Amino acid sequence: MERRVGDRLIIALTADHGESLGEHDYYYEHGDYLYNAQLRVPLVFRIPRTHRLYAVGKVDDWVSLIDVVPTILDLLEIKVSSDHLEPVDGVSLMPYWEGRKAAPRPLFAESDDSFFPEFIKRRVRHDIAGRFRSVIFDGWKLIWTPFQEPGMLYELYDIESDPAESNNLYEVEKTRAGVLEKYLQEWMALQTEPAEETQPTPKDLKILRSLGYIK
Repeated sequence: MERRVGDRLIIALTADHGESLGEHDYYYEHGDYLYNAQLRVPLVFRIPRTHRLYAVGKVDDWVSLIDVVPTILDLLEIKVSSDHLEPVDGVSLMPYWEGRKAAPRPLFAESDDSFFPEFIKRRVRHDIAGRFRSVIFDGWKLIWTPFQEPGMLYELYDIESDPAESNNLYEVEKTRAGVLEKYLQEWMALQTEPAEETQPTPKDLKILRSLGYIK
């Protein structure tokens, strides 16, 4: 590819999920849990040597896959005014190339449908409302299990010192847990707001047909 386009290629390498290999008694699957084994994925940007921000290095920080699109648009110096991009929650990661850290923010995730409900501990309901939800902030992760008993509603992990998430500190770190609970509640409130109904444009339909989603 580089031979064809020269040194003008931006490459983003990532994955849509990790894979559990026995962590938390969950083997060779993904989508059901929100532990690091399934949430952590590689994220690599390769930018041309001629780019003004070209650098080689590693960033030790928590970001999200929703940041990929805003970052690539920023690297290409493209300003998009499309209504489709207005609700994008991600942020550009350009500050890292400029020697700055991105502003602290909570990062959210939710599990998928439960493929093997008989193996999923803690989860009570296997519909959308019963999905696990989590928030990561300031090196800590809070996982919420809807409809659980009061003493089992939350798990809290210090993911900096306990990346395997083996020590639930919810009962010990109540103040810290309260901060993350507030973030999670605010995020959930936004998710439950009724979405505005829109119809696809002729251009949207053409793209969907080319991808095989509609006939």
